[in-house]
Amino acid sequence: STLFNRILRKERAIVTAEAGTTRDVISEKTLVDGLVLEISDTAGLAETTQLIEAMGMEKTRQKLLDADLIIHVIDLSDRYMGDKISEVEDILRQLGVDQTPKIYAFNKCDRVKRPALARLTEKYASMTPAFVSALKGEGIKELKRLIAKRLQG
Repeated sequence: STLFNRILRKERAIVTAEAGTTRDVISEKTLVDGLVLEISDTAGLAETTQLIEAMGMEKTRQKLLDADLIIHVIDLSDRYMGDKISEVEDILRQLGVDQTPKIYAFNKCDRVKRPALARLTEKYASMTPAFVSALKGEGIKELKRLIAKRLQG
């Protein structure tokens, strides 16, 4: 949600430090490099036992079916990052949207050293990696440039 707000340049989504607070899909139109885009902030995709989180994830799945571009936000500070990327990719495959263009938006880049970012760039080159710090606003211009580039083909 912090990244969503940064892209929009306004506080549209409620943001807290507590994980899992995005439950519903929030969509907003914005201008990115001359393109009028509708972007959506959704719940993440993960296993859960909580009914309300499962309902939010179902709405995410529905939104993914219509997406022209998927921005997969990945927490660089999460020690299970690789496993979570694989889990999401499996879900995208099951939904039949694994061929939808993607950008991996690695968030919290301010907490990671440059050599690690270089390794991630190489490892995930096919996913158009972008490195951002949503909290500090770092990398947002580059992410927007990548969004426009991927959508324009």
